[in-house]
Parts: sequence; structure tokens; C-alpha cells
Amino acid sequence: MKILSRIKHTFLELLPPTIFFFLVFILLLATKQMALRKYGISWEEFWIIFVGALLAGKVVLLADKFPFMNIFNNRPLIYNTIWKSSVYFLTSLLLHYFKSMRHVVTETAWPQFWLIQMWFAVLFFVYCGARELTKVVGKDKLIQMFFGVRNNTNQI
Repeated sequence: MKILSRIKHTFLELLPPTIFFFLVFILLLATKQMALRKYGISWEEFWIIFVGALLAGKVVLLADKFPFMNIFNNRPLIYNTIWKSSVYFLTSLLLHYFKSMRHVVTETAWPQFWLIQMWFAVLFFVYCGARELTKVVGKDKLIQMFFGVRNNTNQI
């Protein structure tokens, strides 16, 4: 039973970042295809996005275990949000750049490359901000704030 409990805990921990990155990768793919005047998503791309989202979610959870990722815990949330967003973005930028280096001579479309990186920067910031807010406010309170009944609309 302890193993099942641990698997359930890991799955529930992995679910939010995986869903977030899945949606991010869908947006990025749509942006890429629109920039290239292509429409539609093939099943191969869908599964690559799904696996990529799982990997990104797990990498984010593992990265958060490193002590240097939480160096601004005693500061306002914006510090940790900007710090973590920057670390994730720079990692993404380097990975995407080195992946593109194989095709630099013949295929790399630099405007497309930078468009994707801008998406990453904004979406990592949104993701990190939401996670930091959830840590402080609490998951239950945040869900109640977003989806629950509010007595007075002027109060948070």
C-alpha cells in the first residue's frame, strides 16, 4: 500500500506541470505552424508534445529539489518567480539553441527560433508565478478563490 500511495503522490505532483507544459507546447506548435503557413497537427507531433510535456514537468519538479532554486524564499514572491522563470528559460534557450545547431547552416529560421523563445519566457513566468502563489496561499484557498462562491467581490 505504501508503494501505491507513493505512486499516487508522484502522479498528482507531476500532473499540474505536465498539463501546463502540454498546453504550452500545443501553443508553441500552433505558433510554429502558423509562422510557416502550415495548418493542422499530426499525430506524431501530438505524441512528441505529450512526451515532451511529461519530461518538462518532471525536470521542473527535479530542478526544484536543488537548494539554489529556492534562494529567495524569504523575499516577496516576485523574486522567486523571476529567478525560477529565468533559470527555466535559460535552460530552455540553451537546449533549443543546441538542438538547432545541428541545422544552423541549412534550416534554422531565426525569427521562428526567437518567437518560440519569447513564448517560453512569458509562459515560464506565468507558470512560476502561479506556483509561487499556490505555495503561499495554499492549493485549497486558491481553488476556492478561483472557483468558489465569494461573498464580497471587493475582497480577495
